Amino acid sequence: LMLVVPGHLVFLYAISLLQGEEAPITVAFTVCYLGAAVLQVAILLYVADLIVRLMWRRNLDPDNFSIPYLTALGDLLGTGFLALCFHCVSLVQSLGL
Repeated sequence: LMLVVPGHLVFLYAISLLQGEEAPITVAFTVCYLGAAVLQVAILLYVADLIVRLMWRRNLDPDNFSIPYLTALGDLLGTGFLALCFHCVSLVQSLGL
Protein backbone atom coordinates (compact mmCIF):
# COMPACT_ATOMS: atom_id res chain seq x y z
CA LEU A 1 0.00 0.00 0.00
CA MET A 2 2.92 2.33 0.68
CA LEU A 3 4.22 2.01 -2.88
CA VAL A 4 0.98 3.21 -4.48
CA VAL A 5 1.69 6.94 -4.28
CA PRO A 6 5.34 6.86 -5.44
CA GLY A 7 4.51 4.41 -8.22
CA HIS A 8 1.63 6.48 -9.53
CA LEU A 9 3.68 9.67 -9.32
CA VAL A 10 6.24 8.03 -11.60
CA PHE A 11 3.46 7.15 -14.06
CA LEU A 12 2.07 10.70 -13.94
CA TYR A 13 5.54 12.09 -14.59
CA ALA A 14 6.03 9.72 -17.55
CA ILE A 15 2.65 10.73 -18.97
CA SER A 16 3.50 14.42 -18.62
CA LEU A 17 6.80 13.85 -20.43
CA LEU A 18 5.17 11.93 -23.28
CA GLN A 19 2.08 14.12 -23.71
CA GLY A 20 3.69 17.50 -23.18
CA GLU A 21 1.14 20.29 -23.19
CA GLU A 22 -1.63 18.23 -24.82
CA ALA A 23 -2.82 16.86 -21.51
CA PRO A 24 -1.70 19.12 -18.67
CA ILE A 25 -1.75 17.42 -15.29
CA THR A 26 -3.18 19.78 -12.69
CA VAL A 27 -2.76 19.66 -8.93
CA ALA A 28 -6.48 18.92 -8.52
CA PHE A 29 -6.24 15.93 -10.84
CA THR A 30 -3.09 14.66 -9.15
CA VAL A 31 -4.66 14.79 -5.69
CA CYS A 32 -7.87 13.14 -6.88
CA TYR A 33 -5.96 10.51 -8.87
CA LEU A 34 -3.69 9.58 -5.96
CA GLY A 35 -6.66 9.35 -3.60
CA ALA A 36 -8.47 7.08 -6.03
CA ALA A 37 -5.38 4.90 -6.47
CA VAL A 38 -4.93 4.44 -2.73
CA LEU A 39 -8.62 3.66 -2.30
CA GLN A 40 -8.53 1.13 -5.15
CA VAL A 41 -5.52 -0.71 -3.75
CA ALA A 42 -6.97 -0.73 -0.23
CA ILE A 43 -10.23 -2.22 -1.50
CA LEU A 44 -8.39 -4.80 -3.59
CA LEU A 45 -6.20 -5.87 -0.67
CA TYR A 46 -9.24 -6.30 1.57
CA VAL A 47 -11.19 -8.24 -1.06
CA ALA A 48 -8.13 -10.38 -1.84
CA ASP A 49 -7.90 -11.38 1.80
CA LEU A 50 -11.59 -12.33 1.85
CA ILE A 51 -11.48 -14.26 -1.42
CA VAL A 52 -8.33 -16.20 -0.54
CA ARG A 53 -9.79 -17.24 2.82
CA LEU A 54 -12.99 -18.33 1.07
CA MET A 55 -11.03 -20.36 -1.48
CA TRP A 56 -9.05 -22.10 1.25
CA ARG A 57 -12.27 -23.04 3.07
CA ARG A 58 -13.59 -24.61 -0.12
CA ASN A 59 -10.29 -26.45 -0.76
CA LEU A 60 -9.67 -24.52 -3.97
CA ASP A 61 -6.32 -23.19 -5.12
CA PRO A 62 -6.45 -19.40 -4.61
CA ASP A 63 -3.85 -18.87 -7.35
CA ASN A 64 -6.20 -20.32 -9.94
CA PHE A 65 -9.55 -19.09 -8.66
CA SER A 66 -9.02 -15.71 -7.00
CA ILE A 67 -6.82 -13.96 -9.57
CA PRO A 68 -9.53 -13.58 -12.27
CA TYR A 69 -11.94 -12.03 -9.78
CA LEU A 70 -9.32 -9.64 -8.42
CA THR A 71 -8.13 -8.49 -11.84
CA ALA A 72 -11.70 -7.92 -13.00
CA LEU A 73 -12.49 -5.97 -9.82
CA GLY A 74 -9.27 -3.98 -10.24
CA ASP A 75 -10.23 -3.04 -13.80
CA LEU A 76 -13.74 -2.09 -12.76
CA LEU A 77 -12.64 0.00 -9.78
CA GLY A 78 -9.79 1.63 -11.69
CA THR A 79 -12.00 2.67 -14.59
CA GLY A 80 -14.78 3.88 -12.32
CA PHE A 81 -12.47 5.84 -10.03
CA LEU A 82 -10.65 7.41 -12.98
CA ALA A 83 -13.96 8.52 -14.49
CA LEU A 84 -14.94 9.90 -11.09
CA CYS A 85 -11.64 11.79 -10.92
CA PHE A 86 -12.25 13.40 -14.31
CA HIS A 87 -15.77 14.33 -13.25
CA CYS A 88 -14.59 15.84 -9.95
CA VAL A 89 -11.82 17.82 -11.64
CA SER A 90 -14.22 19.18 -14.26
CA LEU A 91 -16.65 20.11 -11.47
CA VAL A 92 -13.89 21.91 -9.55
CA GLN A 93 -12.80 23.75 -12.69
CA SER A 94 -16.36 24.78 -13.55
CA LEU A 95 -16.77 26.22 -10.04
CA GLY A 96 -13.54 28.15 -10.49
CA LEU A 97 -11.80 26.68 -7.46
